[in-house]
Amino acid sequence: MIDSKRKILLFFVLSIIVPMGILSMFKLSGFANQIISTTVVAGAQWEIDRPRAGLQFINANEVGNTFKDDDLTIHVAATPDRYAENAIGNPFYGGDGLLMSLDMEATTKSSYSELFNCTFHVNDANSSIIIADGEDRNCSVVSHEDFGTVEQDANIMFAANGTSCSESRPFTWIFYDSNCVEHTLNMTVECIYRNGAVEKKVIFPIVFSVILDAGNGFSDAENISFGTYNRTVDNVDFSDLFAIQLNRNQKIDVSITPPYDTFLEYSLFDPNHVTKQQEEVNSTAVFMFDVDATGTWYIEVQKVYVQGHIGGGTYSMRIAETS
Repeated sequence: MIDSKRKILLFFVLSIIVPMGILSMFKLSGFANQIISTTVVAGAQWEIDRPRAGLQFINANEVGNTFKDDDLTIHVAATPDRYAENAIGNPFYGGDGLLMSLDMEATTKSSYSELFNCTFHVNDANSSIIIADGEDRNCSVVSHEDFGTVEQDANIMFAANGTSCSESRPFTWIFYDSNCVEHTLNMTVECIYRNGAVEKKVIFPIVFSVILDAGNGFSDAENISFGTYNRTVDNVDFSDLFAIQLNRNQKIDVSITPPYDTFLEYSLFDPNHVTKQQEEVNSTAVFMFDVDATGTWYIEVQKVYVQGHIGGGTYSMRIAETS
């Protein structure tokens, strides 16, 4: 039998060795230390209305954010590359969908970018996520679930191999519906990084929305407020009409950015449907106006056919109140 002194000595040795062994296993997996802080950066969002007649847009602006902590910089963004209705070929195969690219980059001098953990949460039962192979620099895949539905999130985790790493990963958001259903995708990218013996977490939320097309007349105009809206026009759905509540003596700015090589006509109507502003634009333009009546005002964005120009695609409209 082991006497009391030996029991005490054995307990003391085990109390040191066992925790060290467990700690070593967690170090190998990248979760050695307790996360002492979590930072959630400002959320980014992007929305588009359902295009008509198989419209495909190419290369929208990236949507994301950048985080800095001492000498560490992390940039996370997603770029909608292509949208199609009833596309025949890869990657939609007769379905509707949005093809996007997720790009992540971490650079640091003394800190160490530990892990990127990307989760794609599908909010509706009529869509799914498929993650494709990507390009990586100084990082490798730890785990992945390449297909996600409303019951199961798609996700992928990367481990950084150095003080500078990046990953570009294309993914497809596919819809299974009758072209008249709205969809929302919540994408969250977490980055765990170590600065000395301290581990911290940064969360990058991004929301993508596909909504119903704006109305085409005063009776079915889409109700909006101040903010930024991304919509589409093409040769079939060539006009969008919006309704906004304004008060007398308000001052507003309306900014219109057309799609590439496209001419748009912007029109502002008062509550009596009288035209107050009207202008044709083929590059970003800002229109200022002093509201002279309280009520429902209307903004129309219409595609203009111009010989020799492509026409159609995603435009951006920003409405702001000024002092």
